[in-house]
Amino acid sequence: MFIDASVLFAASLSATGASREIMRIAQEERITLVANSLVLEEVVRNLSVKTERALEVLQSFRGDISIELIEPTKEEILEVLPFTALKDAPHLAAAKKAGVHCLVSLDRRHMIEPRDIIWEHLRLRILLPAELLQELRGFHQEKTPQA
Repeated sequence: MFIDASVLFAASLSATGASREIMRIAQEERITLVANSLVLEEVVRNLSVKTERALEVLQSFRGDISIELIEPTKEEILEVLPFTALKDAPHLAAAKKAGVHCLVSLDRRHMIEPRDIIWEHLRLRILLPAELLQELRGFHQEKTPQA
């Protein structure tokens, strides 16, 4: 799944919550995370004005979790631009290019609110971290043999 900067930011700042749980699951290699270089740059930039500890947590994630980086072309970005804000178009394009299960975001205005339109035109699911966790728990329960 593609994670945007808001999810990495939240996971770096708080030891609890759905974003941090996603990172924990990724550390266990139960899910594969995808991002692009702009996501990582944005998180570092935003965390650098918060606390040094949050930057250390992010660096720990980067050491413990393999995040596949996918970089979209200019053409791929232009293709998705009608469906999101300019600043988020590279993320949407990278997620589409990667063929991920979903894009996970806390950006309600640019990703969550238009997610039905994004699905209709790009066939890319946009989920909140809590929604992804609920989905993963349901999948795990389906795979667990019943007594």
